[in-house]
Amino acid sequence: MELCLITLAGMAHALAKILVCAIGAVALYCALFLYEDQERRIQNRIEQLWIEIDEKRLTGNPFALATKSAGVIGRGLDKVLGAGILSLRVVGMSVCMSTVTVCLVLVTGMLIDPGSRNRVMVPLMSLSLGLATVVGVIVRPQSRPRDIFLFVPASYFFAFVLRPVGWLLPLIILLSIGSDILFLCVLRISLRQLVLASKALWIWAAILVQITFLVVIGFAPVYWGNVRHSAVAENFGFGLAGLNLSTILLSVSFVTLLVFLCVHRVIHKYLWPILARLFYPIARYRIIINRKAMAGISIACFAVVSPPFAELLKKALEWFK
Repeated sequence: MELCLITLAGMAHALAKILVCAIGAVALYCALFLYEDQERRIQNRIEQLWIEIDEKRLTGNPFALATKSAGVIGRGLDKVLGAGILSLRVVGMSVCMSTVTVCLVLVTGMLIDPGSRNRVMVPLMSLSLGLATVVGVIVRPQSRPRDIFLFVPASYFFAFVLRPVGWLLPLIILLSIGSDILFLCVLRISLRQLVLASKALWIWAAILVQITFLVVIGFAPVYWGNVRHSAVAENFGFGLAGLNLSTILLSVSFVTLLVFLCVHRVIHKYLWPILARLFYPIARYRIIINRKAMAGISIACFAVVSPPFAELLKKALEWFK
């Protein structure tokens, strides 16, 4: 139990660092590689989003943030995964994300345990390949040939673990893909309903559906494995929950957003002015097209993770002045 808590804490720490690095990398990309018309387009989108939400607030629509959030998430899913429910990209993304989360847990546990560090290269390489592939698909979602590369990290990783697991692993992978497709269906239906008719009843219904989904794909397999008291059942339960970890995290994030929207519904008068003040500096100071500001954000993010790298990046950016 203690080792499990240490592993979860280490994984949370690693995820936080990955998130900060991702923000720093995006800011650095915006500062160095965006064309001027791309900068203006992104800046205008942010400003327009702020204006639309604020106008709906002034007209008395308490669900403006819920409608906009659902619309943004829905368009993002359609852009990255396509409009269909079942496709090569959906299956590939499901397999790749499952591989990334499993490898992240393994790498974290092996780095904590000194005796396992000599076996960290396979999951670390699979994790790196998975992250690079997912980022590539998100950045260039229109590139359909990249869908094939989504299966490369999983093929590389599972080639090393297939022999000891045997026939159980393909079954777990198929069930994990089915769980992801089911989650995508439920998520799209919830988002479509929130866009068409944002009401408190629909938000609470979506929360209830997501909690049920979490119990089915997360808690139930582990509980069944513990109750059966057999090695096969335990491997199946924990294996399925492990491969569904990325889906569980996405579902928890969506529930958190829905709860936030419910809180927003209750204290609408007081919450949006606070959020508006967070968005307003982006519009007022036009941060996206301010390359120095984006470079500063990037350096600050990398300083949290690796101060030497941030210092090196700062010196490198001084050459562009």
